[in-house]
Amino acid sequence: MNVRIGNPPVVIEGNVGSMPDYDSDVKIIRTMPIIDTEGKSISSKVYLLDTQAAPESVKLEMERNDQYIYKFSWPDLSWLLNGIKTGSLSGTAIKLMFTSAEAKITTKLEVLEDLSRRISIMKTMLQKAKGGAFDLLEIDVKFNSILPENLTEITDMLSTAVNAKMTSKQNAVSQLGYNENPSAIYDQIKIEESETNDVGLALNI
Repeated sequence: MNVRIGNPPVVIEGNVGSMPDYDSDVKIIRTMPIIDTEGKSISSKVYLLDTQAAPESVKLEMERNDQYIYKFSWPDLSWLLNGIKTGSLSGTAIKLMFTSAEAKITTKLEVLEDLSRRISIMKTMLQKAKGGAFDLLEIDVKFNSILPENLTEITDMLSTAVNAKMTSKQNAVSQLGYNENPSAIYDQIKIEESETNDVGLALNI
């Protein structure tokens, strides 16, 4: 249907002086007047022949094309994008959709297995060259996920765990990605809590 009548055809009555350029932003068709059998000048006309059903069918075709673009990818990104628009997907649900992709990524991490051996050699070289206790340094490789983190969900989860005595406040502070220096943040929290307790004690006295 869209191939035949989806795009409105151009109907021209009269003579065409020039057609519009293909790359032009505004399409202009110049027409020339025609002379009828009585010698009168009649202006030429240009208009579009359209149907009421065509816009809806074209819209439906474009929506299906968008879905088919992602249909053969895993996870189905079309379903994911629609869920994000409605706000009905949690960060955990989005991560679970990428389980198979994350599993495939982990098979590539073995490329860096020998990195620990290289780190050990570098620490030995530094210790020999500069002295000190470079061999006591704990250096490890951490692979982060490319998926975005929902900080609101993580913060609520850690807050609940701390209140339920399931984890320490220090561990919760270290798990939050927006804390650039968890140790300094935790020390500051203890100072602020101590000041608050002192103020409360003073008020009771």
